[in-house]
Amino acid sequence: MQGSGYYVASLDDRGRRLRTRGLLARGNGKWTIDDVGLRFLRLLTKRPIDIPRDHIISVQLSATSWWGGKWLMGSRVVEVRWRDEGGHEVVSGFVFSGKPEENLKAAQELGARRPAV
Repeated sequence: MQGSGYYVASLDDRGRRLRTRGLLARGNGKWTIDDVGLRFLRLLTKRPIDIPRDHIISVQLSATSWWGGKWLMGSRVVEVRWRDEGGHEVVSGFVFSGKPEENLKAAQELGARRPAV
């Protein structure tokens, strides 16, 4: 599954925005969800945000349109909770589509591909 979407932010376990590993800049881009995990390449960048499938802890829709210091009118953010290569818990926010049903479908696809614990 793939498409165009928006990367909102990545937060650490204290709710602060991460400023390392290319996770600071917000932006539009192209995403892919497959058996490997989630890959999001922001426009005008060369290095994608890669979240391996086996690092994903949970996937859910945010409760509001306010997320990570950004207000997204009418869009609910897909919160991907995962562990980085150092074992730290990170929550990254994405809007996979401006259409709510397509955004939900992508979130479900990503959540369904999580490995059983």
